[in-house]
Amino acid sequence: MARQGYLTSSQNDPPIWGGQTPYLRRGMAASGFPERLLPNILGKTPMDHHFEFLKHLVDKGGPDAEDFYDLDAWIAEIADQARNGGLAKADLAHMREVLGEAASVETMQGFVLQKPHGYAGDYEIIDRIYTRYVSDKVHLSKWDVYMQDNAATHAVRNRVEYLCQLLGKCRVPPVYKRA
Repeated sequence: MARQGYLTSSQNDPPIWGGQTPYLRRGMAASGFPERLLPNILGKTPMDHHFEFLKHLVDKGGPDAEDFYDLDAWIAEIADQARNGGLAKADLAHMREVLGEAASVETMQGFVLQKPHGYAGDYEIIDRIYTRYVSDKVHLSKWDVYMQDNAATHAVRNRVEYLCQLLGKCRVPPVYKRA
């Protein structure tokens, strides 16, 4: 059964484009629908659904917990396209434009994108991970909650927790819980 989400059908409806994955384009590929026909059928470019998904999240102030699965699938799709040369620099620029302030240093993903200290994994982003930073700005805080719930941020925090257990002297911050 497809997971209920922004780009999926309900349990009682036929899956969008015959797919069983939470992401529209993956659903088309899974069904054998020729993606090259997408612009001709819908009058859109192949990237438009990516921009629409981002805009949907931005318009509601970031991803809610029920959006995390779809956003993970979206990120995997974008990363796959970037690796395979299917993502133009103009597409990336437009994604940043759609994200708006959510791509600023006020959010964790924006901080990584902007690289204010020269590289994505600098001391300040590591500190934000350890201190479980969430933006004070309400319309940006959901983005940070999503980032703090990411497997990569958990792995970074687990390193310090493991070290503290070995040393037996550190006070480990409480585990981050989303509402």
